[in-house]
Amino acid sequence: QRLADLLKRCQDALGRDRFLVALDHEGGRVHRTPPGITHFPPARAYADRAYDVARTMAVELTGIGVNFILAPVCDIDSNPSNPVIGDRSFGRDAETVTGAAREFLRGLTDGGTLGCAKHFPGHGDTDVDSHHALPRLTLSEEALATRELKPFEALIAAGVPAVMTAHILFPEIAGAAPATLAPEILTGLLRQKLGFDGVIVSDDLGMKAIAPWFDAPEAAAQALAAGCDLLCLCAAQADTARSRDFRDAIAAAANSGTEFAEKVSTSQARVTLLLSRLTV
Repeated sequence: QRLADLLKRCQDALGRDRFLVALDHEGGRVHRTPPGITHFPPARAYADRAYDVARTMAVELTGIGVNFILAPVCDIDSNPSNPVIGDRSFGRDAETVTGAAREFLRGLTDGGTLGCAKHFPGHGDTDVDSHHALPRLTLSEEALATRELKPFEALIAAGVPAVMTAHILFPEIAGAAPATLAPEILTGLLRQKLGFDGVIVSDDLGMKAIAPWFDAPEAAAQALAAGCDLLCLCAAQADTARSRDFRDAIAAAANSGTEFAEKVSTSQARVTLLLSRLTV
């Protein structure tokens, strides 16, 4: 009830009927809700029941006002030394992950929520946790296409409305810019080559992998210029003042340049379309 009251106050303050209420909700280690909402095991344990689990998640979460679930994980657990993905992944091969992720997305849709494929272009082969440091993968686009991109391609074909970025360095593709800030990856690879026309969501901009770039609020505009449409800034990593600084930097950049203003307008249109798909 407290959450419902808070959302009603947000609705009144925003002055509109629909807004996104997003939540990381995968099961296992990634469970944010209080008792009363089922705490499912990690994705690996329910890969063969992904539709049923996702539909149940969606029905439960819509009941408390959540309408945008930041899942499924489309990363392939291909590196045994990976400290952050592991059993959050549906499996260790592209076929297993692709099939389960597609069913998970179908379950979310049938349960009344939006889904988000993450973490593009693939976090499974890293040996560094991007919450704490910046992973680096020396993979070309061709190498990514043989494995990491397959689940994302399948979910794009299935109509996934959103994709979340990975804070990972791919020097062979984007030089010294992490994927979240790399137009070569977000615009060139995800939009132009894979044909994704939905909303691109950044992973949390407070994570240590990306934090050095976001010491300056102007980096928020850089993320939008690279291809992001929504910027994720978690309360655990930052305060409201920092979010306002990002907002002001984006507004300043939009007011000073026609090209960036057009990008912001295009992003707004994508987000508006996403809002139109909400059922709660």
